Amino acid sequence: MKNINETELKVFKTRWAMSYLKGPMSKNDIKFLMKDRKELIETDSVAPKVQTDNPAKKANKPIISNELEQFYSYESQKDSYDLQPYLLISSTINFFNASKNINMQNEYTYKIYLDERDKDINFEEKEPLHVSNFLSKPKLNSNYYALPSYVLNLQSFKSLKKEVNDYFYYNNELVLYKEPSLNLLSKQNETLEDFKIRVKDRLNEKIDEGVEELKEKY
Repeated sequence: MKNINETELKVFKTRWAMSYLKGPMSKNDIKFLMKDRKELIETDSVAPKVQTDNPAKKANKPIISNELEQFYSYESQKDSYDLQPYLLISSTINFFNASKNINMQNEYTYKIYLDERDKDINFEEKEPLHVSNFLSKPKLNSNYYALPSYVLNLQSFKSLKKEVNDYFYYNNELVLYKEPSLNLLSKQNETLEDFKIRVKDRLNEKIDEGVEELKEKY
């Protein structure tokens, strides 16, 4: 802050505050928190004294193809649970180039929120998967959100698997760095910073070689 009556600047700092939130919220987290609120607002605008529950939460366990494995995650003990559906996707991509001495595998695993209005897999909603302690069976006091029709009507797992594998194949790449003047190419898993250090070391070597040639010549 600049005060016209003073010559020096003043710096304002915010106070520290304790937050019990889990951290940055994703789009799906916001949708989940605001879903009941949006329904309440819509209901109040029509009939202010009438409130309705979300029927999706009270649905029975959906019946889907046996080819899709189902797992369940519970974070705490409650009287009842409202289970949100996610599609867990994973794939392994092989990167191979013999001339560049590249032979590596990258594994990718994400979760995608399944909104009942979706017509297909919405890869833009993918999030990193941090949960690993899944249960193979649900708890008795569980309610289920509705699933999109493309999951409920899935006839063959092959088409879904191909769509996921194609997405990973066409949307992941191995980035390499190159310095043509020195004929240097980055190695697999080598960061840009490490490659720059290697380029700098090679330049220093060329300078030293040039100095030695001059000494020998003169």
